[in-house]
Amino acid sequence: MCNKLKKSILYFLVLFMFFCNYSFAKEKMYYCLETEKTGFDPKEKFKKQNYKPLRFKAKIDIPNNYYSSKDRTEPITKCIRMVGSFAHIMQCHTPYGSTFVLNTKNLKFAATDLIGINGNDDLVLSHGVCEEF
Repeated sequence: MCNKLKKSILYFLVLFMFFCNYSFAKEKMYYCLETEKTGFDPKEKFKKQNYKPLRFKAKIDIPNNYYSSKDRTEPITKCIRMVGSFAHIMQCHTPYGSTFVLNTKNLKFAATDLIGINGNDDLVLSHGVCEEF
């Protein structure tokens, strides 16, 4: 009897953990539009440039601090939250120098691409807003 009870509890815990992890961790698809985009061109001695704003799709899971956008070549990011009165700001970083910072209250964002400091890619800063599909 005791073994059956232990197995039932274990079975229940495994099911509970499975459903909690998957039912609450749902990414939503967002459509994001850059309002303005500017930067510097290292091939021209870092002359200031204006760039055409992008429209891109992103998978975002705000409660679980997740962001990914293949359109911005950011399929892998690490997101963290700021602290205190800025806890609604989610900061996502790629391993190669791009950042995406999202205000989770109003879905405004800022993005940077900084790998150009080591090569020929431009240094770029943009801002805009996302909306859920």
